[in-house]
Amino acid sequence: MDARTVRRRPFWRTVSTVVVVGLLGLAPLSATASDDTQSTDELVQVMSSDQCSNYFFCLWSGSGYTGAFTQTASTVPAPVNSATARSVWNRTGKAVRVYAGTGATGNSVCYGPNARSTQIAITSRSIVVQSGTSC
Repeated sequence: MDARTVRRRPFWRTVSTVVVVGLLGLAPLSATASDDTQSTDELVQVMSSDQCSNYFFCLWSGSGYTGAFTQTASTVPAPVNSATARSVWNRTGKAVRVYAGTGATGNSVCYGPNARSTQIAITSRSIVVQSGTSC
């Protein structure tokens, strides 16, 4: 081995390391997860209370604002993405009823304006924003 070869090896190793690190830096920041039973990828998202927009009633299937998410400002029965609500936040400024049945049927729970809970367990099949502020 001559002296030139010995000097070049660290240089090419450095260049290849810089290239690999640079390419990793260009990788997309979003992640996808796929289930073996599904043919399409789904975007992985961090669930949080930040999802809940002003003037909406928001419901999550998991405690601490996690899981399947539904939001509505509808005064007609709106369907829910989860059969059991474990977190809710009412940002509508009006009372909101969460019904156990579809189409605003069955037992209901009412949440006043700005009510929120991170640890509940209620059956939720439909939501209706009321016209007033009291339950």
